[in-house]
Amino acid sequence: MIRRLLNLTVLGLTAYAAGGPGLQGQIPDGPPILRRALLNAAKLRYAGTRIVEFRRNGETDRHEETITRDGPFVRIEFPEGSASFGQIIVETAFERRHYFPDKNEIFILPPRRDEAFERLARMLSGDKGKLHVTTAPGTDIAGVKTEQVVIADQPGNVLQRLFIDPDSGLILKRELFDKGGAPVGGFEFRSVNLSPRINRRVFLLHVRGAKIVTPADLLEQIAKDKGFLSIALPVSSGYRLEASFVRPIGGTDVLVESYTSLSGKRLSLFQLKTAVSPEKMRDFSRRDNVKFVTWQAQGYTFVLVGNLDEAELLRIARPLNGGN
Repeated sequence: MIRRLLNLTVLGLTAYAAGGPGLQGQIPDGPPILRRALLNAAKLRYAGTRIVEFRRNGETDRHEETITRDGPFVRIEFPEGSASFGQIIVETAFERRHYFPDKNEIFILPPRRDEAFERLARMLSGDKGKLHVTTAPGTDIAGVKTEQVVIADQPGNVLQRLFIDPDSGLILKRELFDKGGAPVGGFEFRSVNLSPRINRRVFLLHVRGAKIVTPADLLEQIAKDKGFLSIALPVSSGYRLEASFVRPIGGTDVLVESYTSLSGKRLSLFQLKTAVSPEKMRDFSRRDNVKFVTWQAQGYTFVLVGNLDEAELLRIARPLNGGN
């Protein structure tokens, strides 16, 4: 989605609103091995360790994690010596719990499901003819022979490499690159068991005495600290608050609230202390195939952005904008 900045700007706002409906059976055309990986992503059962790497603000973060998965149930732990040692993440079809031992807190969030694979499917579906998808023999990853899928743009710049187990469809290694060919992230399994014995109790996370922290709690604290209003979409909207944070956009601090629905659709609500140009919002929403509604309340400007029609966005925003 858009990356350039506008006067105040809207462009940055819509960039944070990236997202859309989940796979929902819409698997793009492509090599059979890639289709198998996308179809099986949410149904796999395995246990293993992997190295995760990503570049942020010019620095590369690299850590090891142990992952146990049984369909929608996932448990992630971090080894001794890791900066995240002691943290535990457990996800079900309904929620994601993240335990932080240093604060003795459990954050309860909406599940992430298979966001990375959903984004990949949307990218392939939305850029037909603009991307080249090819296959090649892969290397052995964690002792498993793989088939490689290479995704490149029209000029031939490689954007992603996937190393997939042809039997299960499990992606054992993923490499992501920027337009200049530099790595920006990915993961690689060091070991994997594709038929593990898993006790479902490992997907429970209840720590006595731990404080439960919800996205609403975090929003209230962030809004208080940064001088914004603690206003969120109601549960009746069908969307759950997933995260909130303040980011400088176009030289102005903006409170960003991210929401998801049970079907995987996404919305973003932006709150600013200054005005936004509706004309520029319309220009960029047309360019990037998103819709928006905007209103003002108590001296603040609000913008609700998503891949929904304007009438639906107005319905969702109505409880916040006084029914206008």
